[in-house]
Amino acid sequence: MKSLKIILLILILTFSFYGQTATVITTQSNIRETPSTNSKILAKIRVNVKLKLLSNEHVDGWYFVLYGKIRGWVHGNNIEINSQNSIIRKTRNNSRDEWIYYAASSTSSFYYNPAKTIRAGSNVRVWTKEVSRTSYSTEAMEQLEFNCQMGRFRSLAGVLYNSSGTSYRSWDKPKANFITIIPETVVESLYKKLCR
Repeated sequence: MKSLKIILLILILTFSFYGQTATVITTQSNIRETPSTNSKILAKIRVNVKLKLLSNEHVDGWYFVLYGKIRGWVHGNNIEINSQNSIIRKTRNNSRDEWIYYAASSTSSFYYNPAKTIRAGSNVRVWTKEVSRTSYSTEAMEQLEFNCQMGRFRSLAGVLYNSSGTSYRSWDKPKANFITIIPETVVESLYKKLCR
């Protein structure tokens, strides 16, 4: 009976503690038996694969994850941690690159990066990220500029990525015209967050 209580406690801690997921951001990564590059490889995983985090803590940059039925360790440089409200990625110099959730559509979640947001007078430039929840697992990044006083915006630059993480379209329009923000859209959600 005591061992059953311990098992239940472990299960409760594991599943209530973490609904957080991580997404593989490198072309290929390994899930390892222990948090070390010298340990046994349990699975090889590709870009955009979703993993379930089994712990809030990391060990020297390694996170304990669940992939299907495999429990093991993956290094933080190879994943992006997704929570309900943000995506946190460790950069090469070990600083945080945080994306804050601001809206969702039927197929995607939308995030912006406060560290990459620039304010100049009534204008705000911001980098956004769209993460698809479809089987295609595409992603887009776009730099928007809002004129908070006029209630207008424009798209300055962007890139689209396919499911393997390869960019397949990009644009750079530094002189794009400002256009009207359509009510009840993803763009309006971000405008309200940044301009009001």
